[in-house]
Amino acid sequence: MKARLLAAADVLRIVDLLRARGYEVIAPFRGRGRDTFFDTVTDANRDRIQLHLP
Repeated sequence: MKARLLAAADVLRIVDLLRARGYEVIAPFRGRGRDTFFDTVTDANRDRIQLHLP
């Protein structure tokens, strides 16, 4: 199965829009190796969001 990586700019626009409207955004981040974890998006980590779609 191939996965497509979403454009980072598109993902960040959606995240920023939701955060501006007062939502707490939880997103997937890539950890060590192939590990993935979910965390609250902050200004410090928003550039490290990693989304893959089949």
